Amino acid sequence: TFVTKLVEVLSVAPPRLKKEIIGSIPEIVGDQSHAAVVSALEKLLQEDSQVVVAVLDTLSNLNLDALLQEQAVTVAISCIRTIHADQMPHLLRFLLLSATPANVGRIISQIREQLKFVGVVDPRAARSKKLKGKASATSTDGAILDALRSGLRFKNMLCEAFLKELKLVDHARDHKVIDVWLIMLIYANGGALQKSAEKILKSKILQGYIRETLFHQCIHGNTEIVKDNFMSYLSVSDYLLACKEDKAREFATYLFTALFEEFSDTFSRQELVGSLITHIGSGVSYEVSSALDIMISLTSNNSEELIPIASHITGYFRLSGEFS
Repeated sequence: TFVTKLVEVLSVAPPRLKKEIIGSIPEIVGDQSHAAVVSALEKLLQEDSQVVVAVLDTLSNLNLDALLQEQAVTVAISCIRTIHADQMPHLLRFLLLSATPANVGRIISQIREQLKFVGVVDPRAARSKKLKGKASATSTDGAILDALRSGLRFKNMLCEAFLKELKLVDHARDHKVIDVWLIMLIYANGGALQKSAEKILKSKILQGYIRETLFHQCIHGNTEIVKDNFMSYLSVSDYLLACKEDKAREFATYLFTALFEEFSDTFSRQELVGSLITHIGSGVSYEVSSALDIMISLTSNNSEELIPIASHITGYFRLSGEFS
C-alpha cells in the first residue's frame, strides 16, 4: 500500500526530510488510510524520538474518528516519560487539546504522574539550546508552565479534572511540585475555579498533605518562572492569612516570607507589604495578629532592604487609617 511505501521511505530518509514527509502526510493520505497512518507513526516514534513534534502535528491535522483519536492520545501519553524536555510543551498542548469527557481523567492522571517538572532538565535539551544548568532548567520549565497555562485557561473540564485528581491524593508523600503549580494555574482562572482551588489547597494544608517544602521547591531560586504568577501566589497568601485556622495562617507566614526573600524588586515588595498592611487594618483579631507578626519579622530581618519602600509603607498605613 501507499502507506507501507511511505514508511519505507521514512525509514531511510535523513532527519530533516523525514520531518517534512511526516508533516505532509495529512495532504497526501486519504481518510481511509488513517488507521494505517496512526499505527505507522506510533512505530516510527518508538524508533526515533526526534520526530515526536512532527508526528504530533500530523496527528493533530488528521481527521481521526473517535477510536483512532484515542489511539493517538495513547501514543502521546507513552511519550511523556521519554520525550526530550524541550519537546514536552508541544506534547502537553497536544494532550490537553485532545481531552474529551471520556479520556480527560486518563490524560490528567498520566500528565501528573509522569511529567518531570521544575529544575529537572534533559541534558540533551540543554546542549541543543547551548544552555547549561539552571538557565536551561528555567527555560524548559517556563515553557512547560506556559503550555499548561494556555491548556488550562478557561477550560473548565480540564481544570475540574485536575482538581478532582488532586482531591484523591491522601498522603503528603504522593503530592508533587506539579500539584502546586496546577493549583496556582487553575487559581489564576478566577471565578468558581479559583474558589475550588482555594478550598482544595486549604484542605490539603490543614490535613498536612501539602507542606511548605513543596512551595519551597516552586519558589526558591525560580524567580524567573514564578514572576508571571507572583500576584496569584500573593493572592493565595492573602487568602490563607485571612483564615481562622492557625495552620493556614502559619502557612501564609511562610509564603509571605518566601515571596519577600525571592522577589527583591520594588514592585513585588510594595505589593506584598501593601497586602500585609491591608490585613493589619482588617479589624479581625487573629488576622491582624498574624499580619503584624509577619511585618515585624520582615522588618527585623530585612530592615536595610525595606528602606527603598519605607515611604510606601508609611503611605499604606496612612491610607488604612493606622496613622491618621
